[in-house]
Parts: sequence; structure tokens; C-alpha cells
Amino acid sequence: MVKRLITLLSLLLILSACSQTSLNDEVKGMVYESVKKGDFKLEIDSSKKTYKEVEPIDIKASLIYIGDKKEVTITHANPPMLFSVQHTDGELILENMIAFVEMSNELKKGEPLVQKISNLVPSNGFAIDEEVTDDVTLPKGEYHITVKAEFTYNNQDFEIPLTIQINVE
Repeated sequence: MVKRLITLLSLLLILSACSQTSLNDEVKGMVYESVKKGDFKLEIDSSKKTYKEVEPIDIKASLIYIGDKKEVTITHANPPMLFSVQHTDGELILENMIAFVEMSNELKKGEPLVQKISNLVPSNGFAIDEEVTDDVTLPKGEYHITVKAEFTYNNQDFEIPLTIQINVE
């Protein structure tokens, strides 16, 4: 009996130690992907896999410097990360408008540059009934959401794409 109690307590102790997270760990959404290229990591995170037709899409992207320096400066257009939304049938395509002005951002090691999906416009002649707003809502269907970080660091051009899929009911 005592042996079982000790075994049970040991198991509970191990499980609770394994399940603890630090206060610095960020909670990820239901759909999360990441990719590393050189000294940088790109993440895309959706709070849900399935949205309702009238519900704003909650997706964000993060560009993180993971190299050896304390901080670096990148140059890029505005915005630094471009979103595109494509219906899986290929018909509806929405993209960010881009301003071709050279901007720069300082990235501290491990601290993300975060951008939320917003201000998308049709890019293939597809007409939408709504005006361009910060909130993105989509008609029913399956969608590929792609974010692409385009920037220059140390005289090297980076183009890092990453795609997830969501559904709208």
C-alpha cells in the first residue's frame, strides 16, 4: 500500500513538473507553423482552425531574430510581412497593399516583430462587397493563408514564405 502511494505521488510529481511552462512562453493558437532561414524565424499563428462567416479572422505573423547578436537592423517595404488569402478553388485572392518605401526595424534577439492580418484587397479582379478594413472576414470555404517576410539584412535579401489552411463555415 505504501509502495503504491509512493509510486502514485512520484508519478504525479513527474507529470506536474513536465506540464509546467515558464511565464515567458507565449500561448500559440489552434493553427501554428514556423520556419527558420539563416538567423531568422518566421511564425504564423491562427487562433482557430474554423471561423464563422461573419467572424473576423484572427491571424498574426511574427519575424524573430535568432542569431548571435543582441540586435540587428533589417530594411524592408511597408509592411515587412505580406499576407495573401487564396480560396482553395483559386477564385478569391486577397493580398496586402504594399508601399515601396524603404523602412528599417531593429530586431532584438528573441523579440518578435508582430503583424496582424489586415487591410487586404482583391488582387485578381474578384469583387468584394465590403470596404477595406482592419478586420478580415471571408465567405464560406477553405483558404490558404500565406505570409511572406521580405527584407534585407547584411546586404542579403531574404524572402521567407509560410502557409497555413483555415476553414470558414
